[in-house]
Amino acid sequence: NIAAELVSEQETIRSGDNFTLGIRLMPSPGWHVYWQNPGDTGLPTKVEWKMPEGFRATPLEWPHPVRLGTPPYVTYGYDRDTLLLARIKAPHNLLEGSDVEVVASLKWLSCRDDACVPGKAELPLRIRVEATAPLRDSRWSEAFDQARAHVPQSMVEWQAKASLQGDRVHVELTTPGKARPSTTNLQLFPLVPGVIDPSAEPRVQATDAGFAMDVARAAGNAEVPAVLPLVVVAEGGWDVA
Repeated sequence: NIAAELVSEQETIRSGDNFTLGIRLMPSPGWHVYWQNPGDTGLPTKVEWKMPEGFRATPLEWPHPVRLGTPPYVTYGYDRDTLLLARIKAPHNLLEGSDVEVVASLKWLSCRDDACVPGKAELPLRIRVEATAPLRDSRWSEAFDQARAHVPQSMVEWQAKASLQGDRVHVELTTPGKARPSTTNLQLFPLVPGVIDPSAEPRVQATDAGFAMDVARAAGNAEVPAVLPLVVVAEGGWDVA
């Protein structure tokens, strides 16, 4: 129900450089895996790296998910091929002309409408160490470009404020210039579970300073945390002047 493999954006690596690996997940028709916050149910995909001494991996970069299912059980995940990205830092003492093996030890939960099945895999990848500048691997360049285009970006010039208003979470965003969603069809994905009801669609309205969203809070949640990380996706893109 899920095929998985580990791929490299580069054909080779160099001592001391950073490079990017991708965990490619390919669900069979009707199946899906979960985002880092799975929503109403499910479990996120987990990875443990097995690498030679001196290598370091950053946390996974997750392309934004899609909403799956129908209320009262809406989940966040991927029902099509996707690439989870990880930046790897190589040590400075690699031997040119040698091969390095990296293994991603992966665990996931895959589901369809009538069943869920846990899965796991050991995904090995051997990469050649060379002194020359690495070339992108043409087999995967398009997949890496698409994945990066869907990884949420931190908008440092934006300001956001969330508060409780009755049984709803109210989020106000102040945007620089005239950055606005091109439509009111926004998707809101909280990274913290248990605050916002995954089954609820946000109500969106424009404001003088940006835009505001109201969405139902999760049942039984008492308050909004001091920091509420959110991913906001404008399906039509953003209009920026």
